[in-house]
Parts: sequence; C-alpha cells; structure tokens
Amino acid sequence: MNQVLLSTDADIVTLVFERLDQRASTAGAAGGLRSGALDAFESAVAEKVQELRELAARSVRDGYEAVRGAVQSFAAGVEDAAAAMGKRAQEFRGRLLDFVRRMIGETFDVMLGALRPVLAIGGVTYRMVSIDMEQKLVFSGSLDISVTSLCKLLGSGELVLKGTYKADGAPA
Repeated sequence: MNQVLLSTDADIVTLVFERLDQRASTAGAAGGLRSGALDAFESAVAEKVQELRELAARSVRDGYEAVRGAVQSFAAGVEDAAAAMGKRAQEFRGRLLDFVRRMIGETFDVMLGALRPVLAIGGVTYRMVSIDMEQKLVFSGSLDISVTSLCKLLGSGELVLKGTYKADGAPA
C-alpha cells in the first residue's frame, strides 16, 4: 500500500465559516440584530460564535494541546453568559451547541472536498474508484465535549481515508 499525503493551503476555519454564513443566509436566517430584548441575546450568541472562531483558528495554527485550557475557559464563559440570559439560558446553550455541530459537519465536508479524485504519478493518471472511511461521531448534549471534538479535529488537521486508485486503462 502506498500512502499519499495531501495538504491544502486553504484556511479551513474561514472556509467553514463562509459556508455556514452562506447556508444561514440561504435558509433565511436573520442577518442582523433585532430590536428590543433580543439584541442582548443575539449579541451574546454572536460574541460566543466569534470566540469559537478564534479558538478554532488557534487549534488549526497551534494544535489542540495548545488550546486545551482555552476550550475549558470557553465552555465556562458560555455557562456564565447563559446564566445571565435567565429564562433564555437553555436556548442560548442550544443555539451554540447547534452551531458547533454544524461547524463539525461543515469541517468534515471541507476536508473531504479536498480529496483528489485524480492523481498523476510518473506520467500515469490514476482515478479514485473507492474510499474506505471510518467516522467517529460524538453524540453529546455537552457543549464542552463538542467544542473539544471540533478543536481536536482541527488541531490534528488530519482525516485518514483509505482510497483505491486505478490507472486509466487498467482493468477494473
């Protein structure tokens, strides 16, 4: 078996956030803050999403071990902010957890989209004919566990797949 290491120069965090923003606007999500009591709630959500973006970018840049403490601080900060939301605390946590889950899914999509379906090696073109993949899913209602999973994925920067390639013209 030969191993092919692929690298991308794309800023994965920026790509993921752009896709999430695009999907939100396509789905008709509110683009701006609303008036009245919702302003504080939406501002608090936006603030935590921005903190998450910065945490994710640090994970990519520095690795998970470098942000481990920041992940715990982020989760504690969410709890503090949720406590300030009163009756809307659960909704606040839920919105952030949903965002993290969508971010994990989009991160996988971006990483899988970077796979090369065709490789040229020594003048021979090889086409991917199959992929064997294992996927680890974390089903948790814990924001801390979900953010940890996201940061570990981004911090390792690695998705391991076993692909089968055949040379053009080779029998199937």
